Amino acid sequence: MLDIIAYLVVLTVAAIIFSIVFPNLRPLITGLVIIYLSLPIYLFIASLPIDFRLRIALQLIVFSFLIFIAFYITLKEYRRIRIMRKEQL
Repeated sequence: MLDIIAYLVVLTVAAIIFSIVFPNLRPLITGLVIIYLSLPIYLFIASLPIDFRLRIALQLIVFSFLIFIAFYITLKEYRRIRIMRKEQL
């Protein structure tokens, strides 16, 4: 449990530092944090005392949802950057 807390603290501190250093990339940093948060959630679901088929299905659903959110954020940010570059030309 302590290792998961340390992981979350390091992840949060790294996200804050990167957000300060690269303010234009905050949505991408948020997407990256969402992806890295999937590991503790995955481990939590793996430790639940339920049927293994339900655990696997729950892990797949949650992981797919988190990856979809991160993918959506990345595409939205890519579209914004592409529009900004077209306006500069």
